Amino acid sequence: MSIIKPDSTVMDYQLELGKIVPFLAHHGQSLVAALSAHPPYPLVHETLVASGAVIDLPARRLRYWTPHSVPPRLLADLTAAWPGWSVERLPLGYTGHVAVTGRPGDEELIVTDADLRTRIGWTEDLIEIWNDQRTAFPEEPRPLRPPRVRVIKDS
Repeated sequence: MSIIKPDSTVMDYQLELGKIVPFLAHHGQSLVAALSAHPPYPLVHETLVASGAVIDLPARRLRYWTPHSVPPRLLADLTAAWPGWSVERLPLGYTGHVAVTGRPGDEELIVTDADLRTRIGWTEDLIEIWNDQRTAFPEEPRPLRPPRVRVIKDS
């Protein structure tokens, strides 16, 4: 999950969730303050993430992505929990997430063609379609900045 702050800093958070949309609907806008009270995490690789959201404070826009369908009633609950916000599904999952947070094409974050071939078993035709979709996704026009994150490893 990422929060775009008014100063254009992007803060990333890791949450262990089953499904993102019920979580966002349950917590509503109070989630921003709750997450902001904690230090951010480095954004993880695409293979480690199943769903997510981008909370854009300056635009008052909540964009979520998930492999699960979202029933109309749950979508209504989500919209009601974020009054005055634009709530929308973010296309292309993690790839869309990375793009709208100002990091499109970051090789350290997204699955490579070689990974798609060997680890997931995709054919060249499917990889070409996927890459066409990824490159067609509009990049974030604002100059967003990642936070400075210090990772301390226990020895």
